Amino acid sequence: MAVEIPKFTRIEGRLNKITLSGTTKVYWQSFIYPATYQFKIGQRDLVFSTGTSDRDSAPFLAEGDQVAVAVLDGASDNNDPRMVYGLYSLEDECGYVAHYRWMNVKSKNAATRIAPNSEFKYIGAVSALLGVSFAIDYALARPLLWPEAAWPIASVAAVWLLCTTLLLIKRWRWKVFHRPTRRQRIVEEIYRCLDLGSPHCPDKKVQSV
Repeated sequence: MAVEIPKFTRIEGRLNKITLSGTTKVYWQSFIYPATYQFKIGQRDLVFSTGTSDRDSAPFLAEGDQVAVAVLDGASDNNDPRMVYGLYSLEDECGYVAHYRWMNVKSKNAATRIAPNSEFKYIGAVSALLGVSFAIDYALARPLLWPEAAWPIASVAAVWLLCTTLLLIKRWRWKVFHRPTRRQRIVEEIYRCLDLGSPHCPDKKVQSV
């Protein structure tokens, strides 16, 4: 039985009563600072939770911007602002798809935490972090005799191999074998709703936020 994927509605219009709230809290998994936009399009209250690697980065949305947004079909609970999964701005002709907001969220309707085609960036970050650990372990292991000296070094190598393998399996399963996970299929629906093309080869400029 096929897994049912949520459908998205496209809403177009100009941003009205926009506010931006940030925080000094950082998602240590990816060193991302959360930034939340709240605004209206027509009579609809919307919220777009994003992330930035620079706490002092300039906002990419402004009052009066002409945009299209992707939101889940149906009304929100308790008349809360509807959550925006992705946005296309006609001002800079760029799409913005939310990924980092899902870092600490468990939901059947969540998108991927890692943006498409960014796996190697994370592999590089993991490699750098484990490289430091490897250097520390090597320094501590030098006075030890073999095979005791091999254990701390081998443990770091095993963690690196595990993390890299998991990231590449997810990438290959989606891009090469066309067997996306539920979250990856949700990302595909967001791109389709905003006419951005394929997540792996978008037709327009796209930023992960």
